[in-house]
Amino acid sequence: MVEVSVFKEGDETLWDAFVTCANNGTLFHTMKFLRYHPPTRFDNHHLMFHRADSLVAVLPGAIVGGQSYQSPCGASYGGLVLDKGLGLEDCIAIIEALVEYCTELGLKDIELTGVPRDYWCSYDDHLDYGLLYHGFQCQSTVLNYVIDLRLDAVEETFSKNIRRDIRQNIRRGVSVQRGELDELDVFYQMLRDNKAKNHAVATHSEEELRHLVRHFPATIEIYFARLEQECIGAIVLFHCNDNAALTFYICHREAFSSFCPATLLIAHLTELCKARGCRALDLGPSTWPDMTLHEGLIHYKQRFSARGMRRDSWKLSL
Repeated sequence: MVEVSVFKEGDETLWDAFVTCANNGTLFHTMKFLRYHPPTRFDNHHLMFHRADSLVAVLPGAIVGGQSYQSPCGASYGGLVLDKGLGLEDCIAIIEALVEYCTELGLKDIELTGVPRDYWCSYDDHLDYGLLYHGFQCQSTVLNYVIDLRLDAVEETFSKNIRRDIRQNIRRGVSVQRGELDELDVFYQMLRDNKAKNHAVATHSEEELRHLVRHFPATIEIYFARLEQECIGAIVLFHCNDNAALTFYICHREAFSSFCPATLLIAHLTELCKARGCRALDLGPSTWPDMTLHEGLIHYKQRFSARGMRRDSWKLSL
């Protein structure tokens, strides 16, 4: 029998240790990361699942509008984080406990969005089957494009044009280095300018991003493409777990687009993450939940031999 309890103060060490060793835990599931949000932003309701005396799953989430349990809230990925070695019966029992718990709270639905399969230590379809077994429906799917770092010579799989652009612009003097915290204002202005062209704003404010980079120096990094020490492009790298890293906020200065800063940044991070032992470099989504295709992004990422990996969002009406 699986029992559900609500996360409380004092559980953080146990929670984060479990996430770190779990089959599909990421930085975004840790309490250390989620605490960057102001405590009043979400009605947090994080759940822990025990069988006998063992913690077998956790679920970061919040109650939205007083009637919907949603995971994630305030993070890129959420969903159930599972202990290694769980079988189908275990997953079915954990989801059954979640459904019963939310029903007893009088909630109207449950919405979950997990991580793509490349983030898992050992992937299987037990969790998805368990969701289907209990009546969840896949309400939306996006494709994240992921570079497979397990290949011996990853850059040799890039298209000829990408490899040519890398060689040419290195010869022209473009280099990539990790940025310092005091350069974040330079990065954020570049990001703001890029977003403004599409009438969009960044997910994180400048202060939120500064907080994250300051408090996670080993796992959240900014890299700059430079030409004679002038910043011409930048990207944020989230080292999500030992298996996968995620790129965020790739941007460049329009006047230097002919120097292909984005291409050199991705090539550099491919080499860096492979050297760190990651299996996958996630370049982020290129389709939207309404099934709209960002064809330009898809074409560009596929030139790095990136593969489309599903990120499903599940919903159950109670």
